[in-house]
Amino acid sequence: MTGTLLCAVCSFSRAGERTAVKFDYDIAFKTAFDNREYDRSDALDVSQTLFGVRAQVGLGIRIGADSSRVRQRILAGASPMYEFGGGWTVEPLLWYELSAPLRKCRFGIVAGAFPRSKSTEYYSDAFYSERNRFLKDTYGGLQFSWKARNFGYEFGVDWMGMLRPASAATREQFVIYSAGHHTFLPGLRLAYSAHLHHYANSMKARNVVDDILVNPYIEYNAAHYAHIQTLMARLGYIQAFQRDRDLSSKLMTPSKGEFYLEARNWNVGIINDFFFGGDILPLFNVISPEGTPYGTDLYMRDPFLRNRNDRDLCIYDKVSVYYEPFIVKRLTFRIQLDFQFNGGFAGSRQMICVKYEL
Repeated sequence: MTGTLLCAVCSFSRAGERTAVKFDYDIAFKTAFDNREYDRSDALDVSQTLFGVRAQVGLGIRIGADSSRVRQRILAGASPMYEFGGGWTVEPLLWYELSAPLRKCRFGIVAGAFPRSKSTEYYSDAFYSERNRFLKDTYGGLQFSWKARNFGYEFGVDWMGMLRPASAATREQFVIYSAGHHTFLPGLRLAYSAHLHHYANSMKARNVVDDILVNPYIEYNAAHYAHIQTLMARLGYIQAFQRDRDLSSKLMTPSKGEFYLEARNWNVGIINDFFFGGDILPLFNVISPEGTPYGTDLYMRDPFLRNRNDRDLCIYDKVSVYYEPFIVKRLTFRIQLDFQFNGGFAGSRQMICVKYEL
């Protein structure tokens, strides 16, 4: 079906105008220093320093004239990463992009191994931790998007592991993800994020784990009225559905509420991200068939969203202070301090990030 759609759009492009092929590229560079100092008595995460550099280089062609309503790109490259003191990893990149008008919006397709930045909708830390976002910066699969002035939606599949005898410990797993927003009044939007993580068997482990999250939320940015850079509040509800099929036939259905506040002016900002409710990582410490806890192999979200001492209800609060000045166009420079509370003060982080995109 997807192939038929691509062929139809390509045929439309050829029929409607003279085809033009030009050189194109995507280049991004990011280095991050992230020092984590956590409570050792009942640690929810590991005290450590993450420090590394990543580049993403995609070179290829753009198909269509500059005035074309249908735009296509094919790019290939690599995403090398060096963790200082750890070593190199290199992920290949090879993807196709399409952007075409569809009624009152622009319809987009990204297919292949592509940068994570192609996913432009919002996902809370309840979906992906900052560690996960930095260490896994590519998607493999398909993504569809629909964007207009007052709304944006995306739906995609990220295939993360394939069953194979040559790598007996590798699990077959994928994430189906979707998010979107609709702006009804200036600064006010209703939105959602959702994913289904299918953590299936390997040649060694024959069990399957389901991890589903749904997060509807409402967001309001009053910066225009307050005459500052940002004054934003977000109120959301996070519902989880989880099951290890070997342990139980019943779904676990923990949930949490999230209240996010951010104020920023003169390039200095403060964030308070407050979570309250059940443990949306209930299998974190459960021993997998491999003989180790599921931990971050299963859960991509912030480990601090767990509840201490198996309590039914728990508060997790993260207070962040940051400075993000404008230096030159396309460069992001940010210094940030985080203070985390879960049943009391649980730890802090100090971060410096430099990102440049072409």
